[in-house]
Amino acid sequence: SELSGFVGATSLSDDRSPGAPHSLSAVASDRAGEVVVRWSAPLTDTGGEPLSGLSGYVLLRSESGAGGLVPVDTLSAGVQEYRDTGLKSRTTYSYSVVAFDALGNTSSASSAVSVTSSGLSSPEGLRASAGIGRIELLWSSVGASSLVGYDVYRSSTSDGTYRRLAGGEGTSFTTGLTSYVDSNLSGGQRYYYKIRSVGEAGAVSELSGFVGATSLSDDRSPEPPPGVAAVADASDPSRITLSWGAPSRDAGGGPLTGLSGFILLRAEGDGSFVRAASLGAGQRRFDDTGLKSLTTYRYALIAVDGAGNESALSPVAQVTTTGVPAPAAVTADDGIGRIELNWAAVHHVDLLGYNVYRATRPDQPFSRLEGDGGEAFSTGRTTFVDSSLAAGQLFYYKVTTVTAELESDPSALVSASAAADDVAPAAPTGLVAIAADDRAEVSLRWSRPRTDQDGGDLTGLRSFVVYRAQDGPGALSAVDTVDAGSSAFTDTGLEPATTYYYSVSATDGSGNVSPRALTVSATTPGISPPAALSTSGEVTRITVSWNASDEDDLLGYNVYRSTRPDEGYARLAGAEGTPFTTGQTSYVDSNLTGGQILYYRVSVVTSSGESDPSAFSGATVLVDLHAPEAPSQVTGRPVPGHPDQLELSWRAPRSDEDGGRLTGVSGYVVYRAAEATGDFTELDSTVTSTFVDTALSQRTTYYYQVEAFDAEGNLGPRSETASATTGGVDLPTNVRLVAATPSNPNDRPVVTISWVASKGAILRYEVQRTTVANSTRDGDYTEILPHAIGTTREDDTVRRGQTYYYRVRAVDIDDRVSEWTEPLGITVSE
Repeated sequence: SELSGFVGATSLSDDRSPGAPHSLSAVASDRAGEVVVRWSAPLTDTGGEPLSGLSGYVLLRSESGAGGLVPVDTLSAGVQEYRDTGLKSRTTYSYSVVAFDALGNTSSASSAVSVTSSGLSSPEGLRASAGIGRIELLWSSVGASSLVGYDVYRSSTSDGTYRRLAGGEGTSFTTGLTSYVDSNLSGGQRYYYKIRSVGEAGAVSELSGFVGATSLSDDRSPEPPPGVAAVADASDPSRITLSWGAPSRDAGGGPLTGLSGFILLRAEGDGSFVRAASLGAGQRRFDDTGLKSLTTYRYALIAVDGAGNESALSPVAQVTTTGVPAPAAVTADDGIGRIELNWAAVHHVDLLGYNVYRATRPDQPFSRLEGDGGEAFSTGRTTFVDSSLAAGQLFYYKVTTVTAELESDPSALVSASAAADDVAPAAPTGLVAIAADDRAEVSLRWSRPRTDQDGGDLTGLRSFVVYRAQDGPGALSAVDTVDAGSSAFTDTGLEPATTYYYSVSATDGSGNVSPRALTVSATTPGISPPAALSTSGEVTRITVSWNASDEDDLLGYNVYRSTRPDEGYARLAGAEGTPFTTGQTSYVDSNLTGGQILYYRVSVVTSSGESDPSAFSGATVLVDLHAPEAPSQVTGRPVPGHPDQLELSWRAPRSDEDGGRLTGVSGYVVYRAAEATGDFTELDSTVTSTFVDTALSQRTTYYYQVEAFDAEGNLGPRSETASATTGGVDLPTNVRLVAATPSNPNDRPVVTISWVASKGAILRYEVQRTTVANSTRDGDYTEILPHAIGTTREDDTVRRGQTYYYRVRAVDIDDRVSEWTEPLGITVSE
């Protein structure tokens, strides 16, 4: 419809505040630090008028002793309960409430109510006392059934941050006692502490007030560790087990102020102690390993506290490690491609053998070498050859003893290097070339060299090279190589009726090539010289033999000889009146020199002429390798008129030492010793069966042996030992000196010399004096006269404070003299 007529009015302002809330209450919650506050809303405005509006409340709170009420929170009109949390335990709080409306009109505060919060009380009576490296805290017990313990807090300043100190493992608080010792503190440092109570379900009290204290410095050392003992391990020579006790007091008898560990000291033999290990305070046992076997060690301990104070040395414990001796006198000798080790045998009841270790540097690990002992040990002998080594490489070795249970420490280090092989083998010998009878081929044979070219041991042989030339020896060239396992070669495919020349050289593994063997030749069939020519070397002779010729008019054979295979052959004469050397198919060429190489050719002599010479054959006259047997019936006797000489004689050998024919005696070697079982030394050689030994001591027995040698230098065995005693005069014995010095300085001192008489017819004794100690030079001595038969002399020509040396000898009725006695000295007192 249309709008009506209007009317007007003015709204009134709300200037009336709500009435004060009522029925205010405050109740402590079961939860520590919580209070529940409740109230009722106002029913009217101030003055009893109807309530014109209510928008909310302001909660006010004061802490006992902390001042007036202050706002805590603003709440909406519908809230009439409030839980105040985060409060202090066991603290009294007062509460009041103010209501307000939308225009900001506030009521008066409700009547205040007070309540004490639940929880634990803070500990009281906290006090601190300082000790060495520690501070002890004490406080009064909190009497609450829910109490489980206390937390201790520490700070370096009174107003700084306090940090809780941890308790025992598994606990959520520092301690369950009303005391706490804060230990391991730095001396002279001040610390501050607060504590609080800890209850069930994580409830805690407020922190107490702080206290402070300064820890004291520890300047007292512990007493030495007692009961130090050392025991060697029976199965491990490198281990010693140590045990000891802990000190219970400080030095001087006071309480132990701390123990942080031990220092173990060790000394080898009589050497000085050195630090062996640092051990913990709770440690009472230690295994010292890596020690030398069969070695004495001494041990002592020092106790150390947290301040670094060290105790005196404990009593010393001494023990010797077990084990077996290491090999001694280890030597290393180099050879070509090898090193030979030798050492002295170790005598042990459980000895199995020895281990040999090798390294290329002395500071690197050594590796065990395998030998005849398999996996158990390197060798069961006292020698070991390390072969197939690179020349010039330096190797280091150690050797250990291996028993059924133990292995010794390594021996002293030795080193050596294998030598390079730069010497070729000697030339092959006895080369023979034989042409076949029915085909054009030549067979070669030779003897392997037995030494290197310099006469030393043969250090290797790899192959032989065969050389050949046709129609002359001057142009030899290599035709083939033969393995060292063979010493024969057949040259095939040759031309018939042709002379061929051959030689052979040897090579070793290092490529060294020997000189060539003497050249030999052979002629393939085509003419009919003797076939199958052969030579056989014997001592002083060579036997040449060949196959018989089938010529109908055969008269005999001529034998030709040369020192070279290629020229210089001369016919050997036969029986007187014959035009040929022999009618036999063999010939003995005798009276030859041992070691000489000779070559032979043989031709057929018929009534119609002489054939060409056969292929040559050579042989070596054998060297006499058998020495003569030992001389026999060796005797000795003094030489009349020469008390310092002995004459020896013996019977010459009648056969060689192998019992065969005597091949010659060129001379004898004479040996002498001072005792029958002593070391015999070579005196001289002689070509006769007698020998005079001179410059000997009188009245002395000497022992002799003789051996014979032949022209080839073969030295036979020695004869039985023979003895002989020189003539002469016996020495005076038991020489004594006595010096008499009168108290009057003007009187002369006297030295009296006395001795025991020599055996035999003695004419007189001679005494000499010198001031030169141990002199054997006659010019240094002065005669003490007179010479007489008596066995004492007085020397009154001596001076006080001088040392004199005297000697005596005897002279017999034949005017023969003994040796001088050893000089004897005496000092004439002042």
